[in-house]
Amino acid sequence: MSVPNSPTEETALLGSDIVSKDDTKNHYNKWTILPALWIGGFLSALDMTIVASLYPVIGSEFKLMNNASYIATSYLITNTAFQPLYGRLSDIFGRRAAVVFANVTFTIGTFLCGTSRSLVGLCIARAIAGIGGGGLGTMSSIISSDIVSLRERGTWQGITNIVWGIGGSLGGPLGGLIAQRWGWRIAFFFQIPLGIVSTIVVAWRVRIKPVIRGSNAPLLSRIDYLGSFLLVSGISLLIITFSLAGDAYFWLSPIIIGLLTSSLLLLYAFYWVEKNVALEPIAPVFILKQITPLNVCLCNFFNAFCGFVILYELPLFFEAVLFMPSSEAGVRIFPHVIFTSLGSVLGGLYMKKTGRYRPLILFGYFGMWTSIVAFSVLLSFGQRIPSIYITLFLSLSGTSYGMNLTSTLIAIISSLAPEEQAVATGLSYLFRATGSVIGISLSQTATLTLVLSNLSKQLADVPGKDDLIRRLRESISIIPDLPENVRRLVIQSYVKAFSVSFVIVSGFALVGIVCSLKIRQFYLHTSTRSGNEEPIMIF
Repeated sequence: MSVPNSPTEETALLGSDIVSKDDTKNHYNKWTILPALWIGGFLSALDMTIVASLYPVIGSEFKLMNNASYIATSYLITNTAFQPLYGRLSDIFGRRAAVVFANVTFTIGTFLCGTSRSLVGLCIARAIAGIGGGGLGTMSSIISSDIVSLRERGTWQGITNIVWGIGGSLGGPLGGLIAQRWGWRIAFFFQIPLGIVSTIVVAWRVRIKPVIRGSNAPLLSRIDYLGSFLLVSGISLLIITFSLAGDAYFWLSPIIIGLLTSSLLLLYAFYWVEKNVALEPIAPVFILKQITPLNVCLCNFFNAFCGFVILYELPLFFEAVLFMPSSEAGVRIFPHVIFTSLGSVLGGLYMKKTGRYRPLILFGYFGMWTSIVAFSVLLSFGQRIPSIYITLFLSLSGTSYGMNLTSTLIAIISSLAPEEQAVATGLSYLFRATGSVIGISLSQTATLTLVLSNLSKQLADVPGKDDLIRRLRESISIIPDLPENVRRLVIQSYVKAFSVSFVIVSGFALVGIVCSLKIRQFYLHTSTRSGNEEPIMIF
């Protein structure tokens, strides 16, 4: 129901003037709209960690354990590739239509996962769910920017990140419990009621008018079909390349080189189309030619790169070197998850009080680099690693990661005109998602390569060396049962590999610091800006 004298969803699509964000703020209640969006965000985060806990069960049932990772890859491909599309499509069709589409697609995909009878069918269903999942977080940020002032935006984003953190924390234990008692299919089916509730609530509460220049052209003719196809194809091939490289195929194999070359050519074609052909491009080139938006996107890439390396590499270290069960290894990462939410909220409160985000960005990226360097040193201690320092630097990395998420989002929004913010938000999410994929792939490839190299040297005089290395590649659970002299050599190999891998990652974190230095400070308005109001750079 629209408020009297307020714009409706339809007038946003057909109007010929720039929509005023002041009107939007005056007529919409944040406490009824944003919690509606949080349901979908909670569900998306819950789903990702639930599925992560189901890999062994699903792979074993289909007798395709070696291919179980494609369950995650199929979701990640569409989730990443479709995120930037939601910005422009929500400008064309309206915010409510876009967020309802995301919820419906995610729910349908999740239902199909529960009914899948083969691994291929399950991967296809996960890809469908990923299309919707890519819009749940993106649309939440876009709509928040429509109705919340820049000064308050960080605080609300911090609350959003807390909801996501709770969902992510509950997913793993809940998925394991459901799979153990009722089977993995129920872990998908029980999400359906939440998806239906989320769809109904957002359809009821979210009636936000996008802040764009209107057009009298038919809606379907305004879609950048060619650009969308090239972007989705290019990003999909890029993710597939990094998912296969170093595991299924060598990095310099013809298949990997061919995939990488093809993805880069498609992405270049996408750039050319957006610059020269598209009338309403989904990724306007001029945005990435500006210093602050470009470096915000790069910072998002490196922040996600480092954050996901920590989330994936440290549990592996705990299991391989400290012999922790997977459940305990996951619990040891909780400080990073908890402090991510805390850092995000504290960053939002700081921006609300001071109107500054640049100090947070500089602290966040320096803190992330410090944490990565500290881990490279701490992991070299092997089984003598001081637990208190691991907890300390996990807390620092989580705080830094959370501050970076919130502050960079405010930085890119404040540096652009209101009608450009939805598209820019989608771009920033694209860089973040791509950074997480490449970070996981490169770090695990580096660790695996170093481990195999170290094992070949350390076990040179051990009988059955090749068979032992093959068994270690299949499962690290055999390490505690190895003879003491062999076990010591294997642990040394893993310790060196993890330490060097984090040294390599510290280089990426350092580039993140360099990019953060180039981000400018813009004025954070205490009320939402009107459509014709230009951003104000302070320094």
